[in-house]
Amino acid sequence: MFLRKALALVGLLATGSLAAVAGLKSRQTEPSNFKLYAYGGDEVGGYEIFYADGLAYIGNSSALTTATEATAVNFTASSDGVWTATPASNVSWTSQTFFVSNTTGEIGFVDSTNSSSDIITSGFMFYGKFALLTVRDHMEAAWNAKKTDVEDVWSLGWGSVDEDSTVKPIVLRSEAPMQKPANATS
Repeated sequence: MFLRKALALVGLLATGSLAAVAGLKSRQTEPSNFKLYAYGGDEVGGYEIFYADGLAYIGNSSALTTATEATAVNFTASSDGVWTATPASNVSWTSQTFFVSNTTGEIGFVDSTNSSSDIITSGFMFYGKFALLTVRDHMEAAWNAKKTDVEDVWSLGWGSVDEDSTVKPIVLRSEAPMQKPANATS
């Protein structure tokens, strides 16, 4: 319990610190092609983000056997903060736009023509190698990982983390871990 609160405090301090340096954004170089890796303690220590049936997950994609389509993704960034994902394997789609639901906190991928007001598809950026989202003119990093019923697989989410032991705060980075996590497939 202490560790969860400490991680939440670190996340809060990091978000506050990042918001304080928002004016430095112009000094940062945005990567144009990248992968995203999740970091959050021993369990989520550098797993790559992957696509599964329209949603974003972290972990061992081959373990998610219930998914119709699951693949690692490569991202490209546009100048307005839209991140486009392309599949690393042969699936039914060729590109999807990364999104965060502003109602549920769910994160996934949609067709670029989707204009739903319930999702955020722009404003993604980096501060160094840390992935952020611009929300109401503030850079935020409220990424989280929620355990699924599948071992070594977490759903990627957005929002605050409370006392729910199945959800943990994480950071997303464009830098791969020095050593791949156990059971990593990509």
